[in-house]
Amino acid sequence: MLASLVFLMAMLVTWKGPTGVYSQQWPTNGEDNDDIILSRDSVCSTIFARIMARPLLTAFTATVLCILVLELLPTILCWDGAGGHHIKKFHQYFQTIHEKQDEDPTVFKTSSLPDDLPRHMATVGNGFLGHVVYADNIYVNGVYNGARGDSHRARVPSTCALRLAVDGHAAASSSYALDVGKGVFTETVDHEDFKLEYRIFAHRKHTKLLVCQVSAEAKKPGLVLLTNNNHGNLSEDFDIIKDVIEGSSAVVRKQHLRTRVAEVSLSSEKDVTPSNLTDVYLVYDEVPERLELQQGHNSWTWITAEIQ
Repeated sequence: MLASLVFLMAMLVTWKGPTGVYSQQWPTNGEDNDDIILSRDSVCSTIFARIMARPLLTAFTATVLCILVLELLPTILCWDGAGGHHIKKFHQYFQTIHEKQDEDPTVFKTSSLPDDLPRHMATVGNGFLGHVVYADNIYVNGVYNGARGDSHRARVPSTCALRLAVDGHAAASSSYALDVGKGVFTETVDHEDFKLEYRIFAHRKHTKLLVCQVSAEAKKPGLVLLTNNNHGNLSEDFDIIKDVIEGSSAVVRKQHLRTRVAEVSLSSEKDVTPSNLTDVYLVYDEVPERLELQQGHNSWTWITAEIQ
């Protein structure tokens, strides 16, 4: 960078005008010495005139000089040793700048949620299915209910819109992050006795899967994690054709849903057949309302599969 700066300064001073000659030339050997002295005395004014005549090159050179100074000053001014000086605030300032540059620009973080939920809440999706975080809905690509102007996306009840708490403990401070690069929403709850993390995302490779994960770090035994799953009301867009619950400790639910109103106008209700309607099949893990935490690390993963 220093060599570049020297080169730019040399260009600035020695650059020729549009006519290809200097506006003031050095005397030749055959000229009088007094003229030489006079010419050398006017060098500074000549250089200043050339600088003023080239504002763009001057501004660029000044910018490079500022960058050079900002890069070198922490090294020059911040050192330790016998008799040395350590300018802490100056060094910390530059350290903070470098730390911010290292942060992932695709991750948006906040310590509070929007007031208007779920209208302004983050969403996760993969092109086939989408979900508004914490809301009671899941939407599937191409699944509509209603005829013509009344047609709208059919709402599938949410299967994993979780809010977390620990039994017997007041609400702790939470932080939220939306990674738009990976399509993952994360909530982190910090407490002196535990740390909770809730992650939800629509799988990018297996597009029919909605995945939610919970991890808990318990710092003492006997803690119980409470989950509040926002299923919402039964969907007005679907009839439940079949609903099967399997398992005891780990419950898996299988549902067959069918839209209620065809997307095309029919002459009578008799013309409504399954071929006019849309079927959706759900297979998902039921999230327990209470989970006992072992001291140390705990983690769970629940998956929702939706097939059209």
